Amino acid sequence: MTTTTPLTLYIRRAEVFHNEDYIREVFQNLNIGIVSQVTFIKKSSEQGKPYNGVLVTFEKLFESTTVAYIFQQMAENSDHTARIVHNNEYQRYWVINQHISAEKPVFTLNSYDPMAIQAQPDELYALLQNMAMELQQMHLKLDAANKKNIDNEYQRLRDNLTISDLQYELKERDDEMTEMKHCFEQELSNQQDRSVCLAINLAQKESECDKLKEQINEEQSILRHVEAQANEMRAMLYMSEYRPNTSKMTIEELID
Repeated sequence: MTTTTPLTLYIRRAEVFHNEDYIREVFQNLNIGIVSQVTFIKKSSEQGKPYNGVLVTFEKLFESTTVAYIFQQMAENSDHTARIVHNNEYQRYWVINQHISAEKPVFTLNSYDPMAIQAQPDELYALLQNMAMELQQMHLKLDAANKKNIDNEYQRLRDNLTISDLQYELKERDDEMTEMKHCFEQELSNQQDRSVCLAINLAQKESECDKLKEQINEEQSILRHVEAQANEMRAMLYMSEYRPNTSKMTIEELID
């Protein structure tokens, strides 16, 4: 009988002073599981600063909310990673993901050897635990995919509704603009009609004004003529009143 591959998590970057004891203690204190093996992979940053990638293999995973949350993060995140805080005081965390070995040993049972099952119960328990965790992870991935599909569909419906609302609003605006344009054209036509009427009335008033001016000029001419005749008559009357009666005057008076 062969054993199944135990669960291994990969810490993408751990500081060089994060030793094996510290890593074991962190995973146990966080109620994640009991670590069976820690493998360090020496690495360095682009600036040359050394750090370690760490393969953490578990002897046993706890059935805790922390473990469920870690697998949920890995299922939901596009890069299949999760974060675990290993130092609460300074809020330091590791970015982890599940390490999939290139070789996957398969647990098999010999149907002719039923005692093999009783001989290695720990391996059976590890197999069942690993299968349960993989099944849980598959469910989480499926739930995440379904949630993403639902979110995408909801967003698509919202976008469609938004487009429909915008189209409806645009149609209402177009109708309002058409109505306003019609009212404006009608008002402009009315104003033009009133302008024509006012122009005709103005022309008539100007003609009447010209006629009145001519009439006033004629009347003023007549008035001046009458005044001139009146002045002549007044002058003649004045002369007739003050002219001496020569028929009764003597020759001396006439000479004087």
